[in-house]
Amino acid sequence: MRFEDDLLERVRAARNKRAPVYVVRSTPTETVLREAAAALSLDLPESYLQFCTGLGIGDFNEELRLLDHLYALDMPGLESSGYIAVATDDLGNYLAFNPNETLAQNERSLYYFCHDPFGFGVAGNSFGEFITALVARDFDYHGIVDELPSFKEVTPPVVPRKTRPWWKFW
Repeated sequence: MRFEDDLLERVRAARNKRAPVYVVRSTPTETVLREAAAALSLDLPESYLQFCTGLGIGDFNEELRLLDHLYALDMPGLESSGYIAVATDDLGNYLAFNPNETLAQNERSLYYFCHDPFGFGVAGNSFGEFITALVARDFDYHGIVDELPSFKEVTPPVVPRKTRPWWKFW
């Protein structure tokens, strides 16, 4: 998905009171992004590349932060283990791509992973669709993810407890 001509400019120019809605932290090249993704066996979606090279990597209203370094989510026993995190929010939740999903028109779905309630859903059929929705909703990120129709609550994995009493540090 290619962004409409003015969408990136609308993100760049948007203001919340006097502060910019999107604050850029770094401006990676397409080569740097592709190399980072290749290390994780991921073909990056076109809209994600276009956004990051056109505007840079940054933060939306201190609510949503695009990550400087891509990494695989490590959640053994869950179908989302191995998804590639590209953003985190102010509550510790993630947006990620499924590296096993087949690219459709150089795009892949963007998934939202929440820890409370524990679950996930499709945030957008593409990164571009998600950004378009974010702009249309006046950058109300939490309003978007709180109303995802595809959100599915799942049982958290069982984490074994340590058997030593809490007072034994050695």
